[in-house]
Amino acid sequence: MHITDDRARAFVSIGFFGPNKWGDQVPGVNPLHDARALTLLDAVINNRLYLELREKRGLLYSCGFEMDMPTHLASGFCLVGLAPLVDKIDETIECALEQLRSIKAKRISQAELDEAKKPLVEFKRTQLHENTSWLYLLQLTQRQPYGFALMHEIPEYYEALTLEDLYDVVDRHIHLDRLWIGVGTSAPDTPSTSDAANK
Repeated sequence: MHITDDRARAFVSIGFFGPNKWGDQVPGVNPLHDARALTLLDAVINNRLYLELREKRGLLYSCGFEMDMPTHLASGFCLVGLAPLVDKIDETIECALEQLRSIKAKRISQAELDEAKKPLVEFKRTQLHENTSWLYLLQLTQRQPYGFALMHEIPEYYEALTLEDLYDVVDRHIHLDRLWIGVGTSAPDTPSTSDAANK
């Protein structure tokens, strides 16, 4: 999609299906295990995209990755958002896909895991002091019959997650065979107007 504007800009969205909040339920395993491992994976992917696309290659202004894992729907959605330089759109898309494929191929280092885990664990500790977080957990206990097991040692649960946990949820929940890619651009002239002026 292209719109006429006073500035040349671009934005790219790459989407694919993901799991809901409950993932695959396994007897004896915390029902939010998949969601928590995927939340940590979310942080790993965000860090990877920022480092590779912005810091190392200078392809874009900003980037982000998020997983929408609903509690009442059968599946969720994963979305990569990129704001590339207008002359680097194709290269940015290919580089982002390269990083996603790398994650799918289980190429995550222990250093990446540790870097993503530390701020996430601290954030979860902070959430323990927020009433809204406890209300959300209480809502989850009404959805699934697991009671207070969902609330037990939450920061410690994230701290204990390993690379094997991430690789497991990647195998079961991250599928790159059905991608949706949308590109939006803006400039003072539409492509057709610019082309006509140059002829």
